[in-house]
Amino acid sequence: MTNKESVDQDLVEYFKQESNMSLEDRRAYLRAVYDKHFIFTKLDFLVKYTDVQMIISLAKDAMASQRLPITVSSKRIENHHHVSVAMLEAVINYLSGNNLLKRIVKIDYKE
Repeated sequence: MTNKESVDQDLVEYFKQESNMSLEDRRAYLRAVYDKHFIFTKLDFLVKYTDVQMIISLAKDAMASQRLPITVSSKRIENHHHVSVAMLEAVINYLSGNNLLKRIVKIDYKE
């Protein structure tokens, strides 16, 4: 079954049930159909030069605010890797800020 046929089948199923659904249920159903079929086919997101500069700036800010030693998942990160952790944190923040992730991603810092 092609994607178009699958979408059509889901919409036919929706229209069969629509008259018995509340407005909120109809909205939730259509959102589920949309997410199922179109969440993976969004247009590509291009990271531009200004975005790279912003990520580097975020990494510098993260590095300046880091308290050493850094512990992730109960394991100590070597001091010479704190730049990499800051860059990782900046990339995650950038992706999250632009709604490019399906789930919330966090670094498992331990004190």
